[in-house]
Amino acid sequence: MVLSRSQVAEYEEVIIEAFKKESFVVAISATISAVIEKQMAIIINKYEGTISNLTQELTNVKAENKSLLRECNERIDGLEQYSRRNNLRFFRVEEKDKEDVEAVVEGLISNKLGININQNYIELCHRIGPKINNKCRPIIVKFFSRKYKAEVFRHKTKLKGTKILIKEDFTKIRAAAVKSLISKHGHNMVWTSNGDIFFKDDTGVHKHKIY
Repeated sequence: MVLSRSQVAEYEEVIIEAFKKESFVVAISATISAVIEKQMAIIINKYEGTISNLTQELTNVKAENKSLLRECNERIDGLEQYSRRNNLRFFRVEEKDKEDVEAVVEGLISNKLGININQNYIELCHRIGPKINNKCRPIIVKFFSRKYKAEVFRHKTKLKGTKILIKEDFTKIRAAAVKSLISKHGHNMVWTSNGDIFFKDDTGVHKHKIY
């Protein structure tokens, strides 16, 4: 149906008069608000589910990455410690200028520990770190076999009463663990064997877990 100009004008006047009434505006606003709220609720519910799923996926990925990083660090530390399996560190051994470090270590093992050694006993040895006046740098010794290393380490108690100490050559992580356990349980309650760390408390003897 086509409206005449007069009819259009009449309808316009009616609409204008209606919008002048507060009750009509309030009703229209309430209806529009209700429609908008309903649509917004649908959109929010939809995206809340998506966001929740993405958040859970992100949490799972973080947990997986943390687990992988832990496993990776554990393997790296294990490999590094394995490469040190034939090593020992000697502390507080008197240091002299132009010394023959290997001869010094051989003499200590022979005279102090009472072990007969031969030319195939020590693969290499040297002082660690920069030279500092009036301080004896530690000596790292790599033996040709794990058997030789174990023999020397087993006889380290013969150095009791001297200032010299013999310790296993640990990675930074394991060395820090030993230091922490000694601080907690006492020096006599912590010991090491072939790269493993043990301690004793009121409940018994335990093997320390690196990771």
